[in-house]
Amino acid sequence: MGHIVSEDGDDKSDILNRRGSFIGQANNVVFWFGKLDCRVKIKLLKAYCSSFYGSELWDLGNENINALCTTWHQALHRVWKLPYNCHRIIIDLLSNSLSILDLLCKRSLMFIRSCLFFNNSLVRYVSHNAVFYKRMRSSMGRNVQLCYERFNMSLADATGSLFSVTAIDDVCRDKVDNDVIRKVECIIELVMIRDNMLQLTSDV
Repeated sequence: MGHIVSEDGDDKSDILNRRGSFIGQANNVVFWFGKLDCRVKIKLLKAYCSSFYGSELWDLGNENINALCTTWHQALHRVWKLPYNCHRIIIDLLSNSLSILDLLCKRSLMFIRSCLFFNNSLVRYVSHNAVFYKRMRSSMGRNVQLCYERFNMSLADATGSLFSVTAIDDVCRDKVDNDVIRKVECIIELVMIRDNMLQLTSDV
């Protein structure tokens, strides 16, 4: 299925492989569509370079996830043509997207929930045992723990049948300070002026 499985069960090889693929895809977007509007390039980047197929199986506590997240944000910086010391929150808001780690957490949580409510009894049993009994001894259990702590949810909220993906989006939006939102609005205007998409007028 395209997922690299190592002897020790570590996801390092698969994560780094997807990171390498993403670098190549992001370079193609920047090279071939470099003259387009930054907002168009961001849409292309998110549409064609962010599949990360199989990431639902990753252990989100793997240290190599940080390398992938860093590479993702470097690509966003390149598309927006902003310095690399620009804060990640600002870059994510400019791109109208959750952080890449939040997206990976959401995908993992949705996969786990689908297993918990799958119509096959064996799949339900294994996933239920991993989440509610094995917990930190299982990558599935660790991922649930990380997700509901990150999104400030209870275990019942994170794994319940009434859970909605919009709940994560709402939590992430609520964490953003209004001052940061205003800064992002100013940066968007400055970027548009820089790229000649917005003209300043002066009253004489």
